[in-house]
Amino acid sequence: MTTCSACGEPAKLTPREVFVLVGGELVPARVCAACEARAIRIVAVSTSRETGAILVPTRTVVEDLMANIAMVPDYAVTKIELVADIHAQAVTRAYEHGVTIAMGTDILLTGPDLPNTWGTNGAEPGHLVKLGLSPLEAIEAATATAPLTLGPQAPRSGQLAEGYDADVITLDADPVADIGVLADPDRITAVWTRGRKVKGAAA
Repeated sequence: MTTCSACGEPAKLTPREVFVLVGGELVPARVCAACEARAIRIVAVSTSRETGAILVPTRTVVEDLMANIAMVPDYAVTKIELVADIHAQAVTRAYEHGVTIAMGTDILLTGPDLPNTWGTNGAEPGHLVKLGLSPLEAIEAATATAPLTLGPQAPRSGQLAEGYDADVITLDADPVADIGVLADPDRITAVWTRGRKVKGAAA
C-alpha cells in the first residue's frame, strides 16, 4: 500500500496521473480514487464548458450501489459513500456552470430482481433532477442532447423534427409534473422506433 500524494493517506493509487495544487502550483501526482474524483471535479467544469464537452453523469449506477449497499464488500462501502457524495457535488457544480449534460446509465445487468438492470434506464432523469436540473432539462438531456455524444455518428433522433427518426414514447402522465413516471415501465403506454410501433395497442 502506498501513500496518496494529495491526502497523505495510505491507499491504492489510481493508474492515472492527475494534477494536485501544491504551493500554488499544479504538479503531476499519483492519488487515490477519492482524491482523483476531487481533482476531476475542480478541473473538469471549466475545461468542459470551454471545449464544449458533454457530461454524462451515469448517476443511476451510483444510486443503485447506494440503494444496495448491503451487497457491496465491506472494504468498498466507505469509498462508495464518499465517491457518491463527490459525484453528486460534481454534477451539480457542472450544471450550475453551464456544462452540457446528457443522459446515460452504465446499466450492466439483466433480471428484475437485480440492481442496475435493463428496463430501469428511466430512473436517470429523476436522479438528474435531484442534482439540480429541471424536469424539462432532464428530459432534454435524455432526448435531444444524448445523441450529440456520438458526434458525426449520431443518429437522427432525439427531436420531433422533419428528417429525424420518429423515436417516440407516450406516457399516462406528464413527466414535467412528475419526472418519476419515466422510471416506471408500466406508465409508458406506447413506444415507436423509427416510426414503427413496438409497444402499446396493436403494436
